[in-house]
Amino acid sequence: MHIKHASLAIVSLLFLFLILFIYKSLNYMYSIPFHDFDEAHRAETAKRMKEYKSYFVPLTGSQFDRVDNLNRSFIPNPDLHLFYHLERPFLVYLFMIASVALFGSFEFVYRLPSFLLGILIILTYFLFSKRIKKNTSIFALSLGGLTIMTSSDLWLSSQYAQLDTGLTAFLFLSLLALIDYAEKKRLPFLILSGLSFALAVLSKGQPAIIFIFPLITLFVLRKISLKDLLLFVVFSGIFLFPWIVLMSLRFGFLQFIQIFSGFAVISTKPYVHHAAPVLWYGRWWFETLKPGWMLFIALFIFDSLSLKIEWKKLTLLSFILGGLFVLSIQTNKIWWYVLPLVP
Repeated sequence: MHIKHASLAIVSLLFLFLILFIYKSLNYMYSIPFHDFDEAHRAETAKRMKEYKSYFVPLTGSQFDRVDNLNRSFIPNPDLHLFYHLERPFLVYLFMIASVALFGSFEFVYRLPSFLLGILIILTYFLFSKRIKKNTSIFALSLGGLTIMTSSDLWLSSQYAQLDTGLTAFLFLSLLALIDYAEKKRLPFLILSGLSFALAVLSKGQPAIIFIFPLITLFVLRKISLKDLLLFVVFSGIFLFPWIVLMSLRFGFLQFIQIFSGFAVISTKPYVHHAAPVLWYGRWWFETLKPGWMLFIALFIFDSLSLKIEWKKLTLLSFILGGLFVLSIQTNKIWWYVLPLVP
């Protein structure tokens, strides 16, 4: 009876935090105007895409990342130009356009897709935690949920009109669905993983490459086969292939690939305002995700010493540590780059 009462208290506390998370997020999104360049930039891009019916190609007058031959006249003044941006995919912008079509054009509406994607991250955690680790206690499950909801990075990204929450949500869903498939070999979860990975690519593009670490880990551990990897590519291609074909037909395959892949190379070049030492992300997480980061380090050491790192944990570690390594060796450090690793 006492155990049931304790479990009820924990679940009630978790539900209270979720309500507070939703209330504070919605209040912030509604009451505070755009105060960050990226937010205003993303919202303006979605606005121009809707205005010019460029639903699958970002379109903006921004001075950044322009390609001279990818321009079109600005209707109010033909002497000015807007530019198509092939370095970024379209999905989150499309979510913003749909949100504006439903609710009108103001700050809250442009931020709403990020908020819903943040809720998706929380739901994904609860839906898959018990499936992947059947003996997880209510306390442990709730502690993990509270850690996610109180992560300042994830909390802020869920209130921003930007692309990174989409990347985080879909990579997280893809990762857990892939682990679920590797254990139970149920095809719908491999399909879900492939489709969700494609949505991650269509959310922000190049950073989704860090998903290669869990794919390699599961293959090396013989939890998935070469056939499974090929099926993963096929299922991802259901969404990605039509986008690549559309971009290639409209702008030329070589130009599209050159701009899309070249942007990743440009992003790795040192930028004075973003330069930071190798251990910057570790220090950042200690300051902004203190409960989760300290729990992670403590449990990682405990599992290492007691030899309890089984294949599921190895897969999660490959994503966390592999992604952290790739991002840390780059000179540029920005907090939202590591968002996919937080959940």
